[in-house]
Parts: sequence; C-alpha cells; structure tokens
Amino acid sequence: MGDQDKHLGVVLSLHRRQEGPNVLLTVTTVVHVHNRMGRIYMLPVTPMHKLIAPATMKPLASA
Repeated sequence: MGDQDKHLGVVLSLHRRQEGPNVLLTVTTVVHVHNRMGRIYMLPVTPMHKLIAPATMKPLASA
C-alpha cells in the first residue's frame, strides 16, 4: 500500500506468516521525504510514530 504527495512518499507493507499455532505479523513503513516541508512534517511525527506504532500493534498480538 502506498500514498504520495509533493512532500512525502509513503509505502506500507504487511507480511503475515503462520508458525505452527502462532501467526506473525510484520509491518514495515518506508517514508521518502521529497522536500523541506516533508522534513519539517516528519520532525514531530517520527518520535511519536515510535511510540504509537507498537502500542497500536500490541492488541493484535493477543487477538
């Protein structure tokens, strides 16, 4: 999946793998910054993403 504008290009990849009774889900995000406004936008987003992404995925681990 992906999205692109003049500031950023974002690609999200989901990989689901069955290991016996367990399911492993890997989520990978790549952001291509195109210009200065994209870099300014990413300044607060990057540290918040490092907190929000694991917290969002945690409930899926118990599902």
